[in-house]
Amino acid sequence: MKKKVVSVALAAAMTAGVLAGCGGGSSKETTKAPEADKTETKAEAEESTEAAAEVAGVNVKKTKIIIYVTATALYAIAGFLLGAKSGGAGVNTGNGYELEAIAACTIGGVSVNGGIGKISGVLIGVLVFEILKTCLQYLGVDTNYQYIAQGIVIVVAIALDIRKYIAKK
Repeated sequence: MKKKVVSVALAAAMTAGVLAGCGGGSSKETTKAPEADKTETKAEAEESTEAAAEVAGVNVKKTKIIIYVTATALYAIAGFLLGAKSGGAGVNTGNGYELEAIAACTIGGVSVNGGIGKISGVLIGVLVFEILKTCLQYLGVDTNYQYIAQGIVIVVAIALDIRKYIAKK
């Protein structure tokens, strides 16, 4: 049971780190509260253009430093959790986790076209993807077939996202 909790916490920390590092945590929601977090608003301004952010009065250097320090802290937490889960670190530790993070984000509703998504959706995507992996392992499915099943889920999630994007146009 402890390994499952560490596994889910590791996946959530890695996903949060990826989101903080690429600025994907911000979203263009229409129901945002008026007292929105200033750092998130500054991060959204950073995504558009630095010149526009500077003109709007955002301290671009300070905002970038905050974003990168937050991402670094989340990466460190994910690294410690991965080391705790696996009992050490090797050369191939974490190999393929970047694809899993992208897949979890896509399953959670983050658009591959950018600008749309919520952190709560990403956490749900992480849980769904981890449950899929755990179920396949418990069923005794061969590792190669597990990768195929994960790939099918990723392709379906991206196809649905692209379909939704084309329907909006």
